[in-house]
Amino acid sequence: MANFPAINGFHYSYASITIASDVDVTHLIKEISYSTKRERGMGRGTSGRKVLRTKGDEDHEASVTFYRKEFDEFVERQGDGFMDVQLDWTISYAEEGLPTVTDKLERCVIDSVEAGGAEGNDPSEVPCDLNPMDIEYNGRKGMIRPNVVI
Repeated sequence: MANFPAINGFHYSYASITIASDVDVTHLIKEISYSTKRERGMGRGTSGRKVLRTKGDEDHEASVTFYRKEFDEFVERQGDGFMDVQLDWTISYAEEGLPTVTDKLERCVIDSVEAGGAEGNDPSEVPCDLNPMDIEYNGRKGMIRPNVVI
């Protein structure tokens, strides 16, 4: 049960996050985002109203934005073929007085890298699209897969 308002503490924010991959823990990632989407089939009777749905297909997307220096170090650790290296990414949210919440992006590869630069005072960034095979939200999967070994 949540205690609201948080009088002597804070709610989760980006500053609450620790991001780790199989090879690294860093606080110098500008952004990470991830989502799960389910596309279900629908059945309609003669009334034209939805009367049934299928379990459907589940898909996951994720992206990470590195600062340029951290991206270069990450790629160096992976070596040639770095976009084919499969890694788990763990995102933990921790604040005093709140339970630690940990999400896991399982078996990710990098699908795209965008590099470049622009005039200004901000540090250079490298956005990357990740391709996770599954996502756990605080230890829970969105879809049960009975009799499937992955």
